[in-house]
Amino acid sequence: MALGGVVVGSVLAVDLLGPAPGTCPDGSASVEEVPPDSEPGRIWNVPCTGSDGEGRYLPPQDARGITASYTWDDFGVTGDVRRAALGQPLAFAAAPGAITFQRVDLPVGGLQGAQLALHGDDEGFLLVVPGSTATGVSPEATVLTSGDGRSWSEPSALPGNLSWVQAAGRVGGTFVLLGSTGDGESAVVINSAGGWSTVPLSDLLGLDGPGPQVMRATVGPDGVVATLP
Repeated sequence: MALGGVVVGSVLAVDLLGPAPGTCPDGSASVEEVPPDSEPGRIWNVPCTGSDGEGRYLPPQDARGITASYTWDDFGVTGDVRRAALGQPLAFAAAPGAITFQRVDLPVGGLQGAQLALHGDDEGFLLVVPGSTATGVSPEATVLTSGDGRSWSEPSALPGNLSWVQAAGRVGGTFVLLGSTGDGESAVVINSAGGWSTVPLSDLLGLDGPGPQVMRATVGPDGVVATLP
């Protein structure tokens, strides 16, 4: 991801970009397009034309080059601050009725993700981390469970190539997730008899082809509500 003249990465921390506008592979100057509703200072991928005449987008660091690189240690970013910068989940727990929270270690290793799914109720907690690490993307999301918010299960991968989860909850005492697979198809994942099973949304809707993408979704005690395009 590129932000305001620097490229923020999870391994090197920060790379400084060369001057704009940059250069395309054919030697021509690139033109940086800025969407009208973009975040102030954000740098987007650069449109260029390949040798075959086809248009394509280059990452800004490929078009403008990198003039300097810095690690998290160079900035003194360590501990939980670094974990937060990398998108790794952090947990804090308090006893029922208490307002004092304590830091809880999650067995997530190098897993990280900006779109976590968390569900908590009187029976416990469920946390879903998207399938990504500092060095790449895994095809499967990972799920952790806890009965008290302090002791968490070892992470286990969700089946069915589920890459991220839009909504998580419990229906009739059973955990239910709604998310998308690596192929971009929406699916419902149900935990029953101690294991996870995946059902494509197209099967639930009785469709022959891929099902529609889910725009918004929520899971509650009485079922799942989803908004479709």
